[in-house]
Amino acid sequence: MLLLHTNQKKKMNRKILSHYYYFALSILLVLVQVSCSPNYTNHSEEWKQEKIESLSTQYARNYPDVRNISAEELQKLQQQEDVILVDVRTSEEMEVSMIMGAISRAEFEREQDKYKNYTIVPYCTIGNRSIAYAEQLQERGFNVFNFQGSILSWTHVGGKLVNSTGITNRIHVSERKWELAAENYQMVW
Repeated sequence: MLLLHTNQKKKMNRKILSHYYYFALSILLVLVQVSCSPNYTNHSEEWKQEKIESLSTQYARNYPDVRNISAEELQKLQQQEDVILVDVRTSEEMEVSMIMGAISRAEFEREQDKYKNYTIVPYCTIGNRSIAYAEQLQERGFNVFNFQGSILSWTHVGGKLVNSTGITNRIHVSERKWELAAENYQMVW
């Protein structure tokens, strides 16, 4: 009977050690994954801008008929004519910040006839969602440019962002791989 009890204790101890082993292994894997995930905050501003340019150029290849506009070109265009910036991101993203003077996609759609004679510039985080929307607007006859690099590029030219309380330096990104905003901006996800 004593031998049986000792064997049960050994089995139980092995089972407990096994659980601790798997728990420790799981923690180790999470730490490795976090340490290996892209963290762009440690890169130079120039590197971030090149990354934004590279990614947004890749997206643009899928929409060869849509005209693109850079952040610098957009700032110049805004000085020459009335431009309607249309934020196509989610409401959660827009609550964190929007480009000053922009309207939501929903607002634009409700009053689209009002904007027929304006240049329309949709934007999102980096330009993927906005270029798809720009194509739709172009097909509907609007004078449209996709904002290449979108709100991330805007931060690199010192563009102002606002939220319900006023000017902000916060920008919503969906995950760490989009931490490409300029140095003085805070990424939120």
